[in-house]
Amino acid sequence: MSTYRRAEVLWRDRKRCCGFPVCFVRYEVTADRVMFTEGGLNERIFQVLLRNVKNVAAERSFSQRVFGVGTVILTTYDGEVYKLENISKPLDVKEFLHEEIEEQKRLRRYQYRGYDVCDEWQKTDLSGQFFLNRGLLY
Repeated sequence: MSTYRRAEVLWRDRKRCCGFPVCFVRYEVTADRVMFTEGGLNERIFQVLLRNVKNVAAERSFSQRVFGVGTVILTTYDGEVYKLENISKPLDVKEFLHEEIEEQKRLRRYQYRGYDVCDEWQKTDLSGQFFLNRGLLY
């Protein structure tokens, strides 16, 4: 029998309708991922690893500003876009996510060189040498 240990949640919120958390969409941030849970009776759960996030942005329309909510947009290196819609304090959440993403990349020593230089992650060892990570370290 396998045991599942749930990671400590650093931030949690729900999608809000008119400023109230009555929707069946929940967002959680742990030390290394963002988890999205959708649905009331039938749940759909998916996640994004923080080290794969390239850009974090926030947007607030006029009606979102009236109700004190906004949307945080996560863009990954492979072009996927994930939205944390209608959450409270979106600018604070954006900054929190940015700090967590940078911390994860620093801890795992990941650097992304972009598609113009190399289309894969590169990992740096302690001496500063780069190794292409294609399943084997060269």
